Amino acid sequence: MKFILPILALSMSLMAQTSSFAETTKEIGVTHNIHEFNKNISNIDNLKEISFVKGSLLIHNNLLESIDSLSNLLTVKNKFNASCNNLSSIKDLNMLEIVGGTLDLSENKISSISGFKNLSYVGGDLLLDYNKLTSITGFSSLVTIHGNLDLYENKLKTLTGFNELNYIGGDLILTNNELTKIPFSNLKSVEGTIFLSRNKLSNINEFRKLSYVGGDLLLNHNKLTTLTGLKSLMYVKNDILLDGNLLTDLKGLDSLKIVNGDLYLNNNNLEHLDGFNIVSIQGNLYLNNNNLLKINPLKSLNYIGGNLYLIHNTNLENLRPLKNVVLKEGSSIFLDPREYDKKLDSNTYICKSIKKKTIFIPGLVYSDVCEVNK
Repeated sequence: MKFILPILALSMSLMAQTSSFAETTKEIGVTHNIHEFNKNISNIDNLKEISFVKGSLLIHNNLLESIDSLSNLLTVKNKFNASCNNLSSIKDLNMLEIVGGTLDLSENKISSISGFKNLSYVGGDLLLDYNKLTSITGFSSLVTIHGNLDLYENKLKTLTGFNELNYIGGDLILTNNELTKIPFSNLKSVEGTIFLSRNKLSNINEFRKLSYVGGDLLLNHNKLTTLTGLKSLMYVKNDILLDGNLLTDLKGLDSLKIVNGDLYLNNNNLEHLDGFNIVSIQGNLYLNNNNLLKINPLKSLNYIGGNLYLIHNTNLENLRPLKNVVLKEGSSIFLDPREYDKKLDSNTYICKSIKKKTIFIPGLVYSDVCEVNK
C-alpha cells in the first residue's frame, strides 16, 4: 500500500505531518517536487519516512550536515540535488535504487561515501566534484550512468566503488586527484571523454573491458608504466593523450587500429613501440622527447592526416619503417637531423627515408643537411 502526498511544493511544516502516517502505510511519498533549497535548513529529519518522490528532490544551498535521514528513500523520478551544503560523509541511503535524473552532491565537504549500496541507475549526471573526498566505497551496485560521472578536484586516494558500472553516457572525470588505482573492472563504454589526467596511476588494469570511448582519452601526467589495461580498446572517437608518463612501450594498445584525432606520446621513456598496431591516424602523431631506438611497429601505419613529430629522440637508429606512410597533402614530418651523430648526406638512412616526404627542420632547409642530388 502506498500513501501519496499530492503536494507540488512541500514545505517543512507539511513534511512534519508525514511521520504520522508511518504506522498505517508501508510507503510514503510525494507526487511532484520537494522544493526546499536556499532556506538555511540544518536537517531533514522530517523526511525520514518518505520512500519515493515522483518529481525532483531539491535540498541544495542549505546548511545540511547529513542526508542519512533519507534512509527509507527508494526512488526519485527526476533530479536529486543536495549540492552546496555542509555534508561531511554519506553512510546511508542504502535503500535508494533509482534516480531518474541527475544526482548532485557537488560543492560540499564530503570526505567519504560508503552509502548508496543499492543504487543501480542514474538517469543524468552523478556529480561529486569539489568536495574533500579521499575514499569512496559506496555505489557498489551502480550499473548505468546516463550522464557524466564527475569527481574532479577532490583528494581521492581510494576508489573501490563502481565495480559493477558498465556504461557512462557522458564523461568520466577524475582529473586532479591522488589516485594510484581505479575500479571500473566492468566498464565497457564511455560515450564522452575520459579525464584521468594528473593522478598517480602506475597502471589502468581495471579498464580491461573498456572497448569504446566516444570522446577523448586523457591519461597524461600520471606515472603509467604500462597500458595493458587497454587491451580491449578498439575505438576512440577523438584524441588520445598519454604525455608525461613513464611508458617504455605501447603494449596494451594492440586492439586499436584507428585513431580519429591526435595521438600524443610525448615525454615518456619510450624505447620502442611494441604494441603499436595502428594503421591510420586522422590527426597528428607526437613522439617527441622519448628514448626511441627503433620505430619498427610504425611500418603498419599507412596514413597520417596531420603531422608526425619525432624531435628529441637522439638514439633513433633509422626511419625506414616510415617508408609506407602516406601523409595528407600539406602535412609534415617534424624532426631535426642535427640531433643525430652522423653527418647527413643523400645516402644516409634519414635522407633516404624522407626523400619524397615533406620535412620540417627548425632553422634549416632540407638541402642544407641532406645534400639531395636533383
